[in-house]
Amino acid sequence: MKSIGISIQGIQSNADGTVEKRTREQAAQWNLGDISLKRYEPALITSCDIASMAYSHTPTDVQVHIALYTLLAICIDDYHVSDIALGEFMDRMYSGTAQLHPLLDRFVENLRDMRKFFSPYASKLIIKSSIDFVNNMAVDVELAGMSLRPTALAYVTSKRFYNGIGDAYACFVWDKFAFPRVATYLQAVPDMNIFCDYVNDIFSFYKEELAHETKNFVHDRAFVTNKDVASALYDIVDETVVATNNVRQILVGEKEKQTWETFINTYLAFHLETPRYRLHEILGDEYH
Repeated sequence: MKSIGISIQGIQSNADGTVEKRTREQAAQWNLGDISLKRYEPALITSCDIASMAYSHTPTDVQVHIALYTLLAICIDDYHVSDIALGEFMDRMYSGTAQLHPLLDRFVENLRDMRKFFSPYASKLIIKSSIDFVNNMAVDVELAGMSLRPTALAYVTSKRFYNGIGDAYACFVWDKFAFPRVATYLQAVPDMNIFCDYVNDIFSFYKEELAHETKNFVHDRAFVTNKDVASALYDIVDETVVATNNVRQILVGEKEKQTWETFINTYLAFHLETPRYRLHEILGDEYH
């Protein structure tokens, strides 16, 4: 945060509760099979936090849609959906056939509504990123026993981007009402993808270490670069700083530049504030 020169002082999540209220109302109408509303309550809190903080510069309707999308994505990632359902997701989505789990049906419905809030090209990029996310989950199950080769850095990096849905969260910054022209931000999206995914890796590291998780990008990167885990983490930090500043150089319009500065502040504040990452345990009063 010091390296990119930002401050998150005074940023609050879901300040008036509107996004959470509307997200809860819509989610309460879902039938997700064996996944109850009570079961995904923590995911709902995280989803409302990211939408109402990181994307607070967008209209409320956009924030609610992002919150619902995030809730569904977290549920797909955290809760058991059969390997067969994951594997058939893309084919069934393209053919318009019902999915094999109601959670995936809701995800498809959310994706189909992206054009209401984002430009046609951005919507396609969001959908592609989302399909990659589900497909890669299916591949991870199939290749669970595959040994990682010590020089497969390109594979580890590309796998991280498939898993991270970074393109989607980058495009969420640019709703079609304020930014109708994709040309004003498109060249920055690859670096924004790096920023979105790597910030999540950095701020997820604490909770994942507590859970003794080693099947993640930081540990994989340490292995393929022949470094210790702490060094790999700091390499990711350094590359996040580079990506952040690249976006600053790429964006031309003053409105685009200011929106990017707002987003990096609020996106980082979200990770520190939301309970999912447990960072209050090590920061204590320092955050406030």
